[in-house]
Amino acid sequence: MTLATPGNPKLSAKTTSHPRLGSTSGRIEERARVSSAPALRRYGDIRELIASVENPTPLVRLNHVVSGTEGAPLDLWLKLEWLNPFGSIKDRTALFILRGMEERGELDGRAIVEPSSGNTGIALAALAALSGQRLTVTIPDGVPQEKKDLLRMLGADVMETPDDLCPVDHPKDGAIALARSIAETEGGSAFVMPNQYENPDNVRAHYETTGPEIWKQTEGRVRFFLAGYGTCGTLTGVAKYLKEQDATIQIIAIEPQAGHRLPGLKSFREAKIPAILDPSLIDHVIGVDDSDAYEMTRRLYREEGLIVGPSTGAIVHAARELRLGHRALRAESAPTAVAVSPDGGLKYMSYFSAGDPVSEPVRQLDTVTNDRSLDCTGMVCPLPIFKAKQTLDNMDPGEILEIVCTDPGSLSDFPALAKRTGHALLSVEEQDERQVFRLRVRA
Repeated sequence: MTLATPGNPKLSAKTTSHPRLGSTSGRIEERARVSSAPALRRYGDIRELIASVENPTPLVRLNHVVSGTEGAPLDLWLKLEWLNPFGSIKDRTALFILRGMEERGELDGRAIVEPSSGNTGIALAALAALSGQRLTVTIPDGVPQEKKDLLRMLGADVMETPDDLCPVDHPKDGAIALARSIAETEGGSAFVMPNQYENPDNVRAHYETTGPEIWKQTEGRVRFFLAGYGTCGTLTGVAKYLKEQDATIQIIAIEPQAGHRLPGLKSFREAKIPAILDPSLIDHVIGVDDSDAYEMTRRLYREEGLIVGPSTGAIVHAARELRLGHRALRAESAPTAVAVSPDGGLKYMSYFSAGDPVSEPVRQLDTVTNDRSLDCTGMVCPLPIFKAKQTLDNMDPGEILEIVCTDPGSLSDFPALAKRTGHALLSVEEQDERQVFRLRVRA
């Protein structure tokens, strides 16, 4: 029997015998098996629901939060990326990245490891579950608990890490550094890292889908496009496509404050600029504080009925600032602007229910064993530091942990860990190209 497949929905099964309902004769008649039919919103595989030019995410006009008598008029439309099947704009990225890796043979015999603030990890986990691929996600420990729970429900191995853990690139890139160290362990034979911050397939996903969708949905009338700094795949891919259609379209990047609480966004005052960002495509950058972002998020809930994540609040607040201060707006009559709404708000309820969404969420670490020794042979920074910190956090005051490490960088990393966390570094020994550290848990 020939089955319908996600890659070829036109294939349908050969007819199968079923009794006709309501038949009085009881005769069995041949009946065709139901097949995938996107025009009828019928899909043979969840992956077919990921947005494309033929199946775009919707644009919804904002009628209240950017209206008013002050400033120039702006016709602002929000692109609801949280209506992708796994809940965010990162569904596009994950699909293109995994497809590219599979075509290049990079997934053969290796598990995947990727740093994520949640959304890319969730999309990768869902797609990996469909293909039977193993996935480890390194994630900043301040990310909402809902995202971590979703990742674990999808079968991912979740490693929570403070952003300042061995910040080899920049002070807030700890999850990236940890994922890279895992990928390099065992000479790179066990894990492969898609690296959405450097992977051109991230840009391609938006150049081939998000950009063309916006151009088509606005019938070529879009004058401004707004998106946040993050991995920068969306900004670069959409900007490249739109400017190829009309070089006068303005691309507005949104940058959060340093030390922000807006998962998915990056402040380049504390994080490395992604290699895939093409800064020549960006016309203006608007900075947004947490308080303004969360206030606009509340307004989107209460005035527009949109259940969005806080990064959407930041982007829409920036659109409001654009309306109030951009000279180009005054030259046109209510120009069309499109802003990205990267994800929905249900994954942030723990933030909102705390009363103060900007406050530090409760940190929860994976349960680890209380062994008094830890063998980190063959691991590279910052993985040994991560393992040691998790173990120390689950030991009792006064207990001693002995750590064996072969990474030369550990000679400076472990003393720095002890100083930062308040644990006592009792001794450091070198034994046959190995370093042995003994730390006492702080009282």
